Amino acid sequence: MQYLMHQMMPQPYPYPYGLPAPYTQLRDAPSHRHDVRSSSIVSGSDGVEKLARYIVWLAQKNPTLAKPLFEAKKALIEHDFSFETLEHVTDDEFLQIGISGGIKVLLKTQMKRFKKAQDRGTL
Repeated sequence: MQYLMHQMMPQPYPYPYGLPAPYTQLRDAPSHRHDVRSSSIVSGSDGVEKLARYIVWLAQKNPTLAKPLFEAKKALIEHDFSFETLEHVTDDEFLQIGISGGIKVLLKTQMKRFKKAQDRGTL
């Protein structure tokens, strides 16, 4: 019965008022990577996530400095810095975004230890 009813129904008209039908299926899934690069440094969520992991690692090693480290992470992310760009942040830039000299030194001097720990898989 449904088949007969379907045959009796008029042919479908284009989507309302001649507008194209809504797109129901994606042909190509959108890429979650950012392929556009303006420099040799890859930016995006990976660098920010790595910065966050670095700050957590530093806070575990220096629990009394956890609060200023997390504040520094927030300031760095708000000013579009990532783990890859951290070593290029100048002393003046650290001061401008409100990061103390001690936290700056800690952030810059422990990067190699963090990378080694990451390479060993101990994180």
